[in-house]
Amino acid sequence: MNPSYEWLFYHYAAPFLEQQAAFDDGWLTEALRSLPVPKKMRLDV
Repeated sequence: MNPSYEWLFYHYAAPFLEQQAAFDDGWLTEALRSLPVPKKMRLDV
């Protein structure tokens, strides 16, 4: 890997991805399930 890209990954992307992994998206799933739309449309969302 290009050293510049590797540095960018470890200093910017990796911390961001670790933070996202700790994010609980259960509320988002429940909100999408409660939408009054057809099931196929929910899958598209």
